[in-house]
Amino acid sequence: FSDHCDTKTYGIRNTNVTHLCLDQGIKENHTATLHPCHGWGPQLGRYTKEGYLFLGPLGSTGEDTRCVVDDKISSYPQLLNCEKVSSIPQKTWHFAQNEAIINRATGRCLDVVPANVYFGYALILRSCTGQKWTGPFERECSGYFCNFGSLR
Repeated sequence: FSDHCDTKTYGIRNTNVTHLCLDQGIKENHTATLHPCHGWGPQLGRYTKEGYLFLGPLGSTGEDTRCVVDDKISSYPQLLNCEKVSSIPQKTWHFAQNEAIINRATGRCLDVVPANVYFGYALILRSCTGQKWTGPFERECSGYFCNFGSLR
């Protein structure tokens, strides 16, 4: 089990739709989605100091934990095994509290739009519109010890 001291935030939600969280959705679709927040494994989002945005159980680095990728083609963020994505910029993001989540390769942002889908909103990639995201918990680490603090 890794202690994930490279993890900066846990749990990710858009400030416009605070009842929905980033979620792995249906595994076979390989796309990140939105789902009512419940805090279980598929919603355990974490952003690392390297700029990777992971979704899945925190102690896992296998199939259950995948990173969000902008493949430059799809309008939807892909969920892939980070180690198998050769383009580092496509799997790295700029994310700070109450700011946009911006892909470093494409400059596209993760945004939420009303849609005729479950829960009424879709997660898409597009030119940035100023939407903001938060991770409810931030973590500070020193050596082997990590402290958690709420950002709310």
